[in-house]
Amino acid sequence: MNNFFNIKLTAVNYTLTDVDEYIGATAAGITITLPPGVEGRWYYIKNQVTGTITVQASGIDTIDGSATKTLRTNAGIMLVFDNIGWKIL
Repeated sequence: MNNFFNIKLTAVNYTLTDVDEYIGATAAGITITLPPGVEGRWYYIKNQVTGTITVQASGIDTIDGSATKTLRTNAGIMLVFDNIGWKIL
């Protein structure tokens, strides 16, 4: 069993894949787009720089009822899809 997270660092707009687990934004002003929700899927997303990034749901999915969430400097969130929408833990 692999006890390590699959880490993706990005400085450009990025759409998450089913193998991503931890996504670190290494540039401000980018958008991280969630894939269509699958029950039980989860992600850690962190803004690792000064400035803001946007986390965006895809299609009709929402993040705690909103289409997007803004992460400020050094902020991070964990998201899980509960078959209704993405929830911030």
